Amino acid sequence: ARVVDLVKNWVTVYLGNFVGSILLAGLSFAAGSYLVFDGSVAARALQIATSKTNLSFSDALIRGILCNWLVCLAVWIAASAEDTTGKILAIIFPISAFVAMGFEHSVANMFMIPFGMMIGGDPALVANAGVDMVKLNLAGLVSNLIPVTIGNIIGGAFFVAYLYNIPLTATQSVLMVLTSVLLTYSAPGIPSSALLVALPLYPQRTRAMSVSS
Repeated sequence: ARVVDLVKNWVTVYLGNFVGSILLAGLSFAAGSYLVFDGSVAARALQIATSKTNLSFSDALIRGILCNWLVCLAVWIAASAEDTTGKILAIIFPISAFVAMGFEHSVANMFMIPFGMMIGGDPALVANAGVDMVKLNLAGLVSNLIPVTIGNIIGGAFFVAYLYNIPLTATQSVLMVLTSVLLTYSAPGIPSSALLVALPLYPQRTRAMSVSS
């Protein structure tokens, strides 16, 4: 894929997730689901939202890298599973790890911070949560999403997609060289270029069959 197509896909998905997250936050607020358990859910939501908007740029960036490293690793592992059960089991541990360790995911924050802003309109809930609302606003949302999004891109694109592609590419190159040598010395009647052209298709075909199954 071309870089321009990649960027176009990222922008479209990012904006779509943002709109969907705001919509979900609004519906959740309208439903009053945050009021259950005597407002303890609202208090926890406010605490999470304010903690996110109070992160420094470097903290948000690093947590974003670590988060999407685990998220993309979950996708990578799930793609290798052959059935639905395997795919579910594959994503549980990486996703649970990033949530438990408090890492930052831009799409999750698109919901959590606006949801906290909506709940923060009730002074009684804010007092019950014991939080500082100074940074829980639109500026706080933007200041969180920028470093977290950059970190998510680094974590997913570099630490998973790029680094994991290196051994695959190296292995493919070694196989092509070995095949050429074998054909040259053991089967001189067969042109080595024939298999060298077809060989790069095998890893792609294998991965496609794994995902489709």
